[in-house]
Amino acid sequence: MKKTIWALLALVIIPIGVYADNFEINCPSSVEANKEFSCTIKATSSDFIFSYYASLALNNVSYVSDTNKIYSSGSISADGLTLTSPAELTKMTFKATHSGSIVLQNASINGNSINNAKATIKVKSSVSNIKVNGGDIGFSSDKYEYNITKDSSSGEFKVSATGDGITYKNSSGGSSNVIKIDYGKTGTITITGNDGIIYKVNITREDTRKSDTTLKSLKVGDENIELTTKKEYKVEVPNKIKEIELKAEATDKNAKVEGNGKYDLAIGDNKLEIVVKSESGEEETYKITVTRKEAVDLKGKDNLKSLEINGVKIKKITNTIYAGVSNDEEKLKLDYTLIDDSGEVEYDEDYTLKSGINKVTIKVTDGSGKEKKYTLIIIKEKDKTIVNNKKDKIITALQNGDVTVRLTNKDDKIVSKEILSKLNGNKLTYEILGDNDVIMYSVTFSGKELENYGKDINFDIEFNTKKQMLINDKYYNIRFLNDTVLPSKVKVKIFIKDKFQNNDGLYLYNYNGSKKLGLINDNVKYKDYYVNFDINHLSEYVLTKDEIIYKMGLLPILLIILAVLLVGGLITFLIIRNKKNPKPKTKKKRTKKVKEKVNKPVQREIEEEIYEDETPNEEPNISEELEETKEEHNNSTSEEELELDDDFASLLNDNYKKEE
Repeated sequence: MKKTIWALLALVIIPIGVYADNFEINCPSSVEANKEFSCTIKATSSDFIFSYYASLALNNVSYVSDTNKIYSSGSISADGLTLTSPAELTKMTFKATHSGSIVLQNASINGNSINNAKATIKVKSSVSNIKVNGGDIGFSSDKYEYNITKDSSSGEFKVSATGDGITYKNSSGGSSNVIKIDYGKTGTITITGNDGIIYKVNITREDTRKSDTTLKSLKVGDENIELTTKKEYKVEVPNKIKEIELKAEATDKNAKVEGNGKYDLAIGDNKLEIVVKSESGEEETYKITVTRKEAVDLKGKDNLKSLEINGVKIKKITNTIYAGVSNDEEKLKLDYTLIDDSGEVEYDEDYTLKSGINKVTIKVTDGSGKEKKYTLIIIKEKDKTIVNNKKDKIITALQNGDVTVRLTNKDDKIVSKEILSKLNGNKLTYEILGDNDVIMYSVTFSGKELENYGKDINFDIEFNTKKQMLINDKYYNIRFLNDTVLPSKVKVKIFIKDKFQNNDGLYLYNYNGSKKLGLINDNVKYKDYYVNFDINHLSEYVLTKDEIIYKMGLLPILLIILAVLLVGGLITFLIIRNKKNPKPKTKKKRTKKVKEKVNKPVQREIEEEIYEDETPNEEPNISEELEETKEEHNNSTSEEELELDDDFASLLNDNYKKEE
């Protein structure tokens, strides 16, 4: 029973009809190129070998011969055999140009298909290494073709091989190991050693070129264009611009820019283009429309339309422009508009403002080339404490020193008695700003008398007059609107532009209601467009360069001449009468009347004439004569005589004063 079971197991374990059939091909581990070498082909079978077949697949190997002549038409075969396994079928001789292989395929033994048999043929090479532009390519002596992708800014590639008797050939048809390849293209260099083994290196130039066609900057004339994603831009230029230059720069430094240069401009629209070509060959066109304006007819006007000096808007454009700026301003900054914007404004843009007076000239031209010069008088204030016109703030600031309060012409010009009482020995200055922020005038209050004044003070000023006698081109009128006499003097500073010459000494006169002006100060200095003086009477004043001298009119002169003639005739009459009828009493009477009615100088003159007929050696006793005349007058002079004497004396006195 047990024997039967083991027999059955044996039948299951040992397959029926399975044979260990195969081919073997044994070749040298390495061979020399193009030299013969031999390989042995064996067959193995579980039974006798009756027949076999195999086709030969030769790679880089060529058949030369075999010992048993079993090779024919690319295959080996035989039948009708009885060979004991394993059997050596034949020895075959081959040659190899490069490393390769020999494969027995589609093989069968005794009609049974078997696995392929393969022999690898390794050919010794005279080339030991290959590099491209100095870089390794992963060389192996039995690998004969290489495909690499590499970049070169110049486009040149150099293949270098290490070995004996190396020769090169490139796809451009030359024998150089250097080849120039365009972006994205492939070039080939072959390397042959002295053993004839050929290696092929296929090089593809990597396309690292950028396709960037954007612009980094664009300048049209003097204007830098703010670039966006747009491809069209418009620029407007004044009529005087007859030529314009385009300057464009590409973002990619290797991109090419076409269209830069100068262009003539016609009036109206001028179409210009900038073309950017990227490294990769892509193109982008940017269109620029430059509009040249037509000429502007100014109709006789100057070209400067508006002006702003360091933030101060100029209200009226004149030949000389005055402006006040704060102490914080350092550099001159002008903003302006032109009627004809084809014109230009030229000035010293690097001018540094100094404290006090700054005189700057600007030149303005229009499109036709006509120019006009303006003088800017820029008054930069000195550093000082300025507070708002608030009573509590002023009083608080006065506790720490001198204070300046700044007002506009619309503000009330009143300092309250409460503020005056808190001067504390300090100076309080009110500055009134006029046009263009120029300080038109200031009034400074200080001193114990004002602290104790106990009244508000209105110091408003107008620079005109309502008095006909004060209207004169040579006068500069200063009129305090509220006539006030103060207990002490205040300091007044007045802006007078350019009415006088710098450092002129001026006369300051006061109008006090009479027909004549009273001189207050004969040396008020005009300096840097301002005058300073001290007054305690807020009333009406005039400043003038020339002293005011009152002269007589024609009528007073005629009256004086008439009086002189009358006096002369009367004196002549008296002298003649006295000669004809020399009466001492009459002389004394006349002398008395003259002495009572005329002043001493005239009296002396008349006395001399009256007594001119007397002997020179006889000295008249005038005092005695006068006493006698006085007595006679008291006793006998009639009203008619007194009236005549009064008229005579009046004429004499008036005549004498006018002659003085």
